[in-house]
Amino acid sequence: MNNLDLEAFLSVVKYGNLTRAAESLFISQPALTKRLLALEKELGCQLIVRGKGHKNISLTDSGESLISIAYQYKSLDNELQTLKFKNTRKTFTICSSDGPHMYIFPKTYKDFINQYPEISLKLVTADYPQCFDAIQHQHADLAFTGADYYYKNIVSIPMYSEPMYFICRSDSNYPDSVSPDLLKACNAIYSPYSSDFTKWWDYWFRKDSKPFIEAHLIAQVEDFMLSFNKDIWTIVPASVKNKFTKNPFLSTRKLMSPPPERIIYLVKLISEDNVLTSSFQSIMRENLSRIKGINLLL
Repeated sequence: MNNLDLEAFLSVVKYGNLTRAAESLFISQPALTKRLLALEKELGCQLIVRGKGHKNISLTDSGESLISIAYQYKSLDNELQTLKFKNTRKTFTICSSDGPHMYIFPKTYKDFINQYPEISLKLVTADYPQCFDAIQHQHADLAFTGADYYYKNIVSIPMYSEPMYFICRSDSNYPDSVSPDLLKACNAIYSPYSSDFTKWWDYWFRKDSKPFIEAHLIAQVEDFMLSFNKDIWTIVPASVKNKFTKNPFLSTRKLMSPPPERIIYLVKLISEDNVLTSSFQSIMRENLSRIKGINLLL
């Protein structure tokens, strides 16, 4: 049975009128009639009672019997198409913390999808050890982390680095140049961006009180900065700073003795070099070279 012919029949059933049924399918009435005749010929029975001058139609007994069968047929066909699509559409999975997903790779993801529309792109947000585990167990094709770990059969390559910036409220009283020893951790929003940043934080603030907020989701930080007292501060990578400083209520200050640049590593299986991973890396390198403050390492 032809799906188009069944669709024509069910539209006639729904509207009870050939003209309205044809309009709903965006086809002419003769084209609709042709589909109905083809269906009747295939089934070997008349489905519609035809009469001259009658705009509304009625169904024969065979037509009435076909209604439920037609709906079942359409439902089964949809399930078959979904199964076929699922079995033929390859998934390409990328694992990362939320920062690169949100502030570094959006254009790369769009370009990759446009180049490979047949691919299902899956983006997973996870911490750094979880990213390595996903690669090791082949639950992800590529991962991006701010820390380097040793895993058998996994290679981690420095992909890019970015400087770290001090961010505060525009109405704060912080000077143009800020020294870490004058900052209070109890006013800080701290995010563990990388192992090097954590070491820097521990050096300056391990004897101080805990941070005001420890946020592992960078997306929350901007809102927190605007929600509390004007002495609140944070330190973010260049890619995040580019977004935050578009907000007129936030600004940056020069930080003396700043943290080391944040390095993001490309993580993959040693044997994982195929067309998709190579193409993604190529698109990524091109886009990274255009982001302000990003230093390409690969």
